[in-house]
Amino acid sequence: SFVVQKLKEYVDDINAGLETKLPTRGPVSKYVLPDENLRGRLEIAFDGDVMNGVACNLESRGFQALCKATEEIVGYVEPYSITGSLPLIRELQV
Repeated sequence: SFVVQKLKEYVDDINAGLETKLPTRGPVSKYVLPDENLRGRLEIAFDGDVMNGVACNLESRGFQALCKATEEIVGYVEPYSITGSLPLIRELQV
């Protein structure tokens, strides 16, 4: 997918410039040790099934109506997502 490809490019970019891309905590905190011929690396792996989620349009009329109704009843609105709710929204869209 597009997102996974972009994430891989990001990780590759960090690995290509460990000396300059990642902050350290002084001269003894390094990701590259040339005298020892050692070089750190960032890896990312996906285990299990990928969930099909969706990003909601926070500017949509539906979202604004839902916020207004929630605020009238509850007294405040605090948008959030919990694991599982975005795939459910995608299923409803489909």
